[in-house]
Amino acid sequence: MKIKWYRNGALVDSITGNNTGTFSSIKQSDAGIWTVKVTNPGAPLLTLQSRQITINVQSSCRLRDSIALIDF
Repeated sequence: MKIKWYRNGALVDSITGNNTGTFSSIKQSDAGIWTVKVTNPGAPLLTLQSRQITINVQSSCRLRDSIALIDF
């Protein structure tokens, strides 16, 4: 079985083959529209594809607060 993850239509090599889709730590660059495609050599004409999943990543309040304090 092959599992391939895509963000905004582009293959994400760093998590290809990862069947959990777990992020070790989420960052701003992880935001986007995600899909996953699953193929199996035993059924070469079959490809399963997920619905689109949108991930939005907002900067933390602590970071915004610390930047505001620096500006102050």
